[in-house]
Amino acid sequence: GMPDTPACYPPMLRPATLVQEDLETSAVWRRKAVVGKASKADPAHVEHLEITAAEELEMGFLDGPFDDAEAVSAYLGRDDWCVVRRFVLVQGAELKLRPIDDCLEAQLNHAYTVTSYLKLQDIDYIAGLALRIAENLAGASEGPAVEAWMGKCLDLSKAYKQMGVHPRHRHLAVIFFHDKNSRPKYYVANSLMFGASAAVYSFNRVSRSLWFLLNKMLMIPCGVFYDDFPMFQPSSLAEDADSAASQLLDLLGWRHAKTGSKALPFQSVFNVLGCRLDLSDLHNGRLVLETSLGELTA
Repeated sequence: GMPDTPACYPPMLRPATLVQEDLETSAVWRRKAVVGKASKADPAHVEHLEITAAEELEMGFLDGPFDDAEAVSAYLGRDDWCVVRRFVLVQGAELKLRPIDDCLEAQLNHAYTVTSYLKLQDIDYIAGLALRIAENLAGASEGPAVEAWMGKCLDLSKAYKQMGVHPRHRHLAVIFFHDKNSRPKYYVANSLMFGASAAVYSFNRVSRSLWFLLNKMLMIPCGVFYDDFPMFQPSSLAEDADSAASQLLDLLGWRHAKTGSKALPFQSVFNVLGCRLDLSDLHNGRLVLETSLGELTA
């Protein structure tokens, strides 16, 4: 499809090279080609795919499983459905296993027109926001200017999975992988697929909307990077801000981390986007940004 260009992002045009009808008319033969490929996946990766699929079934993100193409066609009431192969990507030094839905191979990404440039709020933006707060505090003799500031990262849970696939497009989102016995297993996606271009742009529009609400409704200075919301508050208001942000997301129906390492309280030193921000002297105009290469002090 072709979305409009949201005002929060600069315009950019990358036209689709296919349309939905192209995907549908070639679906059966592309399906046979993709499913017919020999499976050479690592057994540990297959096990991870099976565990993840079971979790997503329980949470309602998938329907299934279906053992063959005929069962999927019967469920969807049509035969022109597209299959999307799911595989495991090993990420980072921690060797984290992440399931990816190969929407490039399935040609779904070729049928999406990009209309905006995702100018994200990276660590430069977050550090700049902290320094802007310090500038606004400079010279004041009371209130937030004379107390320590703190920060935290608010994290959405299963971010993409909280957004649904349009009912008219479910036949374009049938996920499959070979199980431990090398038999194909099919699942119909109810939520956005991690690997679809449309999912990236759609989710970022929504997360930017949540960022707007946190800033404008709750007056919490914050940024957003995909599903992470780095927030800043003076120490006397930090607990209330944390509670208010959580209640807002609850009211809007967004699952977010409330316990564990992704739900830490406001702190004077906190981790954000792979870095570490020290705000303990922010009210005096000093910010320390630590990276794996050392320290950057502003």
